[in-house]
Amino acid sequence: MTGMDKEISIDIQKQERTTKVLKLAAGVAVLIMGIFGFRLLIKPSIEANEIHTAVAELGAIEATVSASGVVVPEFEQIITSPITSRIEEVTFHSGDPVDSGQSILQLDKKTVLSDLEKLKDEQSLQKNKAQQMRLLLEKNLSDLHNRFEIKKL
Repeated sequence: MTGMDKEISIDIQKQERTTKVLKLAAGVAVLIMGIFGFRLLIKPSIEANEIHTAVAELGAIEATVSASGVVVPEFEQIITSPITSRIEEVTFHSGDPVDSGQSILQLDKKTVLSDLEKLKDEQSLQKNKAQQMRLLLEKNLSDLHNRFEIKKL
């Protein structure tokens, strides 16, 4: 051994081991007391007999919530009619859900239908005029063909 090193007595070594064991035991005791103390602080707010359980089933969940206020649509869109008409009936109102293809308004179709009938009449007149012109042209062609045949003779 060197001059500076001294042998530690067995009593001091036992004392240090005892101190370490006591510190470890105190730490474990504090940890256990902390866990039990924390469990005492956190108590359930309801009793076990107040809890009701049931088997979950598949199906729609329905809930009713009472509330008051104004429902505002996510977005609004202006719809223009391809024809000039008068509104007879409003099928849906602001905020109602609408699916694709559903009719929103009923328009007065009487004026449009009468205009359509007029256009159909005009179209049939034009077809008749075209037919008359075709017949006239065929007659003229036939006459010219006959004249040509006569002059050939």
